[in-house]
Amino acid sequence: EKDQEKALDALTLSLEKESDFWPAAMCCGQIYEVQENWRTAYGYYNKALSHEYPAKALPNLHWGAAVCCNRLKNHAGVEQHASDYLKMVSDDYELLGPLGWAMMKQGKYTEALKVFENQIRLGEDGVHAVRNRAEALAKLGRIQEAIETWKSSSFRGQLPKYVKDKIAQ
Repeated sequence: EKDQEKALDALTLSLEKESDFWPAAMCCGQIYEVQENWRTAYGYYNKALSHEYPAKALPNLHWGAAVCCNRLKNHAGVEQHASDYLKMVSDDYELLGPLGWAMMKQGKYTEALKVFENQIRLGEDGVHAVRNRAEALAKLGRIQEAIETWKSSSFRGQLPKYVKDKIAQ
């Protein structure tokens, strides 16, 4: 933890000697994620996830890969890794927002709507989840529902200008 460069040197050396040593790849991914080097972190997470067992059974690997994909705007990657993570940790709603948004960016509005509704149901009922739900409804042509949802998304009794503009539109 105190010397990430030494740790990376040792981990990459171990991977050179034994390319199947997935825990080293996972640790490299974690270090690069902390350093916000998303592309390199994702590469190492993918290397670790290429091992069926036990790596693919570790939720934190899928979490890390999903976070990196979200930062890289790799929407298909977010969908894949967040979905894999949520299959293992079904009551965690933190990746639902990025998962739903990734689906929206890919034009999967019906699937995104289900994700946002699940996010709200699990307790993430903040304005972002509600507004994302409204966006999905609008994309599906369910305009009246979208307007009602936007109206219910006020924060401290106020709607931001962009929400007022959406409703007016």
